[in-house]
Amino acid sequence: MAFVFYDVFSMLCKKKGESESKAVEGNDVQLNRSAVVKWKKGSTPEMATIQKLAAHFSVSTDYLIGTDSAAQLDVALFKVQDSLRLWGAKLDFAENEEQRAEAEKEIKQLTKEQERLKAEISESKKAPAQEGERKPDIEELKLALFGGDGEVTDEMWEEALFAAEMIKARYKRKKAQDE
Repeated sequence: MAFVFYDVFSMLCKKKGESESKAVEGNDVQLNRSAVVKWKKGSTPEMATIQKLAAHFSVSTDYLIGTDSAAQLDVALFKVQDSLRLWGAKLDFAENEEQRAEAEKEIKQLTKEQERLKAEISESKKAPAQEGERKPDIEELKLALFGGDGEVTDEMWEEALFAAEMIKARYKRKKAQDE
């Protein structure tokens, strides 16, 4: 399955109940609708846009760009469920036995695929993270720490890392004292 940014973006818009245009024109994203057309054709937005959209949808940037396996499974399940709705409508409006049989056959196959995907999603949530799997990326950390307000300079980032080291050292000393 060719997987593009647009698949995840479109799914998230539908799940949130908002149009794709509203998602890009409103909120802090402020892009033109033509951006969606480009994404639909396979392009990927710039990292700043991805960060804003990830924050808007409350997902990680990895999830939004589809490198997170959970996103790939979610999109696959969403597409199967969409197809199930379409075939359900075709079954409801079948004009003859041949159309009814075709719709029932497709629904049966899609239902099996839906159950397989649900099981795979459930299993992936149980599985412990494997060594070397996903690590948070620097841009996500910066967004989380600084709230996406403006540019995070190297100096700001170094200061945040220094503060983290100081906190880590303090807790290490406290733990040693408690033992």
